[in-house]
Amino acid sequence: MIKTVVIRNFQSHKKSILNLSKGVNVIVGKTDSGKSAIIRALRWLFTNTPSGDAFRSWDGGDTKVSATFYDMDKKITRIKGNKNAYIVETLDEQSVVTDKKEYTGIGTDVPEPIENLFNINSINMQAQLDSPFLLSETPGEVARFFNRVAHLDKIDLGQYNIKKWMREIEKIKSINEKTIEENKQKIEEHNYLYKLQIDVENLEELQNKRDKQKQRIASLQSLIDSIEKVDNELKDLEIWKEIEVPVSILVEQIETLDKQIKNRNGLFLLIEKLNEVNLSLKDLDAILPAEKKVHSLLKKNEKCDKMIEEYNELVDLIESIENVELAEETYRPYFDMEPEVKKLISLAEAHKAQSKQYDNLEALITLLENNERQLKDAFATLQKYQKQYDENFPEVCPLCGSNTSHQHTEL
Repeated sequence: MIKTVVIRNFQSHKKSILNLSKGVNVIVGKTDSGKSAIIRALRWLFTNTPSGDAFRSWDGGDTKVSATFYDMDKKITRIKGNKNAYIVETLDEQSVVTDKKEYTGIGTDVPEPIENLFNINSINMQAQLDSPFLLSETPGEVARFFNRVAHLDKIDLGQYNIKKWMREIEKIKSINEKTIEENKQKIEEHNYLYKLQIDVENLEELQNKRDKQKQRIASLQSLIDSIEKVDNELKDLEIWKEIEVPVSILVEQIETLDKQIKNRNGLFLLIEKLNEVNLSLKDLDAILPAEKKVHSLLKKNEKCDKMIEEYNELVDLIESIENVELAEETYRPYFDMEPEVKKLISLAEAHKAQSKQYDNLEALITLLENNERQLKDAFATLQKYQKQYDENFPEVCPLCGSNTSHQHTEL
């Protein structure tokens, strides 16, 4: 039961305060004195009608209608101006505010917590010029009124909402089916990607083999360079092979010469003795018979001198031969490498063939990289459509009621 009503800036009311009794209250006054405006203000407070700003005073300021009650410690205010809101205040015995709640962002309906406090709606309101309650209404309107009283209208509203939801679900279903068909077509267009993946794996294996072959080729190339260096050194030594036979002959001659040198040394001793004899027998006529022998020995001495010169030349030649033999011993391992050299030559030819294959592989890798980029673009598009599908398709199937859970197989 209403205790007080305060009206501010509502039609003709600048500020009006009404103190009501617990019984029946009668408001009297002259025409256009604001009696009906009080009822309109209460209707605006209890039902949030009418809408708009036509009822607001031209004097300016916020329009407010507030009421207190005998049977509850609440003060309810409807305000419109700088803000559009309902305010509920809790009062103590001295009418001091102990709690305050504000409801903003309201539409055409009264907030449910406030409606539950009032327990007042259009059924409780009767205006001055309203027709008699239900007597002038059509049977259909009367039936709808009683349906609202019995809450049967909620069944109609529920059926309407269900049909509306079904139409929306059918629309979403149609869109999703179309999207699924489009995605299936796109997936079929990218069926070649599986085969492409296998080709990429094969190419990666070939790439690994190619890298290993490159390493082997680099090692072989280094060995080939060493062999070429040895070949050049061997070419310099071929001259010594040509003198191998003459050197053998010279060695035999040297051996013979050694024997002759030994004989020559014996002759030198003999000559020295002869010189001594010659000195001692200078004055003797007995030396004359030995003159011819002395001349013969002198000639032999001259021959020995020539042989000594030849011997020195042979010694120099032997030293050169020994140097050649040392060089030959140093490079002898390379002579044993002739089969390996032939193998390297065949490997070099194989390397040329593999180089051609490598060029072909590089062209193929470039093609695969282009295909991989296309694959990534296609996969990104597929994920985009997958996301749209997950966002648009409900978690519960509208047809069978099963839980879809949006679980998809990863590609």
